[in-house]
Amino acid sequence: MEKLKHIRLCQPAVSPAVFGHDRGKLLFFTGNSNLSGVELAEILRERYELEIEMSQPLHTLAMTSIFDTDEGMERLAKAMLEIDKEVMPAKQPLAKGQMVLPQMVCGMEQALRGETTEVILDDSLGKIAADFLWAYPPGIPLVAPGERISEEVLAQAFYMKENGVNVQCAFAKDGKIRVCFCE
Repeated sequence: MEKLKHIRLCQPAVSPAVFGHDRGKLLFFTGNSNLSGVELAEILRERYELEIEMSQPLHTLAMTSIFDTDEGMERLAKAMLEIDKEVMPAKQPLAKGQMVLPQMVCGMEQALRGETTEVILDDSLGKIAADFLWAYPPGIPLVAPGERISEEVLAQAFYMKENGVNVQCAFAKDGKIRVCFCE
């Protein structure tokens, strides 16, 4: 994996952002290439029959275990090297800032049990969520009930959607989010 030029295998010694290391998890960073993490996962699945645990705009996570064979690991390494040779460097390396924690306006129970309505996600700026908005997988919320929907939350959600990540709400469907009036 050291031979990769555009796609990078994140390792603790290389990335100070990694605070713990599970050698069974292989996290590939695609931000220096013209390929998104979602596209990398699709290529691995369709061309190499390798299933990825999770993909995001800039990352793909492969899970390994003690049951993986040397042959399987070599297949993954060969696939990554082949794909890396095909991709181009990013015109401008992708870099999205860290997610800002949303402002908590009211408690989760109050937001969920109070008066609510559904609005189109585009029209939710400044409103208080009565829903979870998450990118799945992994299912970590961008905003949770009781939190104010900020520009940063919406920008991250739209960025992820544009890059093939499934962004959804727990309760509302069809591009909507449930909001409350708990101010």
